[in-house]
Amino acid sequence: MTQLVQLNSREGLEERLAADGSIPGLFHQVANESEFAMRELETHPEGWSFRPQLMTAGLASSARETTAFNESIGASRVHHHFRRMRLELQDGLTPQAVLNNDAGSDEHATQPISAIEFEIPVDRPSAKFTVTPASHGVSPKINSLSLPDDPEAFTTEVTCFHRTTAPPPIPSVTGYPFIHVNDLYITKERMTIISDITSCKNLFDYADSQRIYNQEEGMTSGGFLLSGFDDVEGPFTSRRSESGIDLFDADITFLRTDRAGNYHTYKGRATYNPSLTPVTMPEAVDGYGFATIKRALPDTTLTGAIFMVRASSAEDIMGNS
Repeated sequence: MTQLVQLNSREGLEERLAADGSIPGLFHQVANESEFAMRELETHPEGWSFRPQLMTAGLASSARETTAFNESIGASRVHHHFRRMRLELQDGLTPQAVLNNDAGSDEHATQPISAIEFEIPVDRPSAKFTVTPASHGVSPKINSLSLPDDPEAFTTEVTCFHRTTAPPPIPSVTGYPFIHVNDLYITKERMTIISDITSCKNLFDYADSQRIYNQEEGMTSGGFLLSGFDDVEGPFTSRRSESGIDLFDADITFLRTDRAGNYHTYKGRATYNPSLTPVTMPEAVDGYGFATIKRALPDTTLTGAIFMVRASSAEDIMGNS
């Protein structure tokens, strides 16, 4: 049962970091493809939180492993804030190490930035739209869409994910049923962002919620996208992934400065996947961070989760096989 909580909190916006600072640094990206229940779900005007519980054993080979993982991941609440956004960059963004011509930089720091996370300012205008409700098996349809005349620029701290070369897999660890997905080098910098994609986040999130609803009602998966956006002109394009998830692409511009104060402009395309939700675990002490949950089922069930763990401390956190 969902409980409405009246609070104004930044939980879900600020990532918990280890005592050593962790960033910049190399992280293992690991995934668990089991199903999770969203227990003790609470909502508030700016987001929601819940306590995860592993429902299926997934990669775990025994009930003992499932119990161990539940005790670890369920020890603290998971928080999401509506103003936290993650974007994939279709063309890599030049890293600061290259802009600054830093000789002897960590090789990972010189890799292009492939994804970013950031906080959308509280005063950032959002898309306004009206929807005709679903009826008699017909999917909802957008009647109107209104956006600011021009994309508004805002400056914020951006978490940058640099994709590295393919790493060797982490050995299977008893009690922690993970797949090693990738290695990512993480940095932070302040950037100015100009794009309508941030104003449309509420629209994209609504579209994804309707995708889940349509599945629950036995309608065609993604019917909202097909019928809802055909007649609506917006500063974005939509496409269907192989797994049936609706992805949204839009132009984006970054204004950045190097160490010498020189300005650098980047223009490209960014992709938003509303089915992947960045969350935080502020109370956790397990060493996992930058978590993302995947939701594809119509109830309060997650279909997987992705975590990151600092490479230098991975063995201490996850143990040895």
